[in-house]
Amino acid sequence: MKPLKFRAWHYTEKKISIVHTISPEKVMIIDNDHHREYQREDLELLQFTGLVDYYGKEIYEGDLVKYIIGFSKDGPQAELGGIEEVKQVSFLKGSFVAQNIEEEMIWHYISNLINNISKLHVIGNRFENMSLAELTSH
Repeated sequence: MKPLKFRAWHYTEKKISIVHTISPEKVMIIDNDHHREYQREDLELLQFTGLVDYYGKEIYEGDLVKYIIGFSKDGPQAELGGIEEVKQVSFLKGSFVAQNIEEEMIWHYISNLINNISKLHVIGNRFENMSLAELTSH
């Protein structure tokens, strides 16, 4: 069974923290080795997908991932003809997907991308790096 882990984006403080516990009304986060309690409505919870990227970094909802399509995991890189894409990780229809930032209808199952795409890796998240997503999405 995959571990059930969360991060949280704090709307006012504009930062992501690790979630320690969740209750119906409050969320306890770990911030610089200190536990702090917040109201649920002050945070957006971001669930761990259970997957890691090419470099071993955990992938969460809201992360921006970059990968090369058109070739298998062991195939040539973008400079040899693959297409580089940046997508946002979301939970959609019961599964974690990588979807276009602007076109919500276009998406791929994140687990398929991990297994079949060359060097999928996390490059940021939609909260702290949205300008990166807007510049690189097609």
